[in-house]
Amino acid sequence: MVWVANRNRPVSDPFSSELKLLRNCNLVILASSKHQIWSTSSTSLMPNSTSAVLLDNGNFILRKTSDVSSVAWQSFDHPTDTWLPGAKFVYSSHTSKRTVLVAWRDLDDPAPWIFSVIPGAEGRFQLTLLNRSEAYWHSSDWTGNDYGHQPSLTVDSVINFTFVSNENETYSKYSSVSPYNLSRIVLEPTGLLKQLV
Repeated sequence: MVWVANRNRPVSDPFSSELKLLRNCNLVILASSKHQIWSTSSTSLMPNSTSAVLLDNGNFILRKTSDVSSVAWQSFDHPTDTWLPGAKFVYSSHTSKRTVLVAWRDLDDPAPWIFSVIPGAEGRFQLTLLNRSEAYWHSSDWTGNDYGHQPSLTVDSVINFTFVSNENETYSKYSSVSPYNLSRIVLEPTGLLKQLV
């Protein structure tokens, strides 16, 4: 599992709960009582013209049915504990948006835990691991190819990191060298940032 919508409010009865696309084009999870426990809260969609799609890269999106390139909401912008290939790890943007990965409480409980990974300090292009608010590890600064060959983040000839900085945002992302390699970077409940290939 690479993404959980309602990790703070799990459903008590998954068999009577509902994932529903509303007329206002928001995707919601309704508990058995029909009480809403999660929503995409998107305001950029047109009623009756939206579809929810799980893409091959693991990104769950809401888009206009008539224009498949217009993504109104995507799970890549709301990660949980996993960074997937193609997803941006945003350092800064005009909207003050930053990517934060938060570990699961344990392997069976996706509730947020005490460990997180955030972009490095302003002006530093690195990853920082936190235990609550205390930093306990920093990657090397971005070298132009990767984060300084961190043993847990780099498997030579398997993934390619890219780094982009422009007037709108600063981010890094990665891709698999081979389309047949499945890869993901996960912050484990123990606080270890691990690349799985």
